[in-house]
Amino acid sequence: MAGQASAALLAAQSAATGGMTKAALELSGGSRETLLANGGRHVAVINLPDFVDTPFGAAVTANPQSAALAPVPSALSETFNLWLREGLTDQPIRIVDAWAFIKLRKARPATCGLVHVTAPTRRPATRRRRPSSSSAC
Repeated sequence: MAGQASAALLAAQSAATGGMTKAALELSGGSRETLLANGGRHVAVINLPDFVDTPFGAAVTANPQSAALAPVPSALSETFNLWLREGLTDQPIRIVDAWAFIKLRKARPATCGLVHVTAPTRRPATRRRRPSSSSAC
C-alpha cells in the first residue's frame, strides 16, 4: 500500500514538473513571439516566489501533517523559474526576480519599511455584518 502511494506521489510530481516546464516555456515563447514581435521594447516577466514564502506555504509548513510536503511546490517554483530563464536566454526581456525579492523581504523586512510581519493583518470578525453592496466581502 505504501509503495503504491509513493508511486502515485512520484507520478503526480513528475506530471506537475512537466506542467511547470511547459508553462514557463509558453510564457517565455509568448513573450518573444507576441510582445517582442509586435514592437515591444521594454518587456519584463515576473518569476515565481518560493512556495514556502507565501502565506499559504507558511501555513503548510507550520502544520505538522503537511510540512513534509512543502519542498514539493518549492521545487515546482524552482523548475518554473529555471525554464523561464532558459526560455528567455539572449532575449531583451527582463526577469523580475520575485523569488529573491520575497526571500530578502522575509529575511529583512525592515529594509523596505515593513513592520509587524509575524501577526495576521486581519482579525476575525466578532459579529456578522450584512454587506452594504455586492462588492463587500
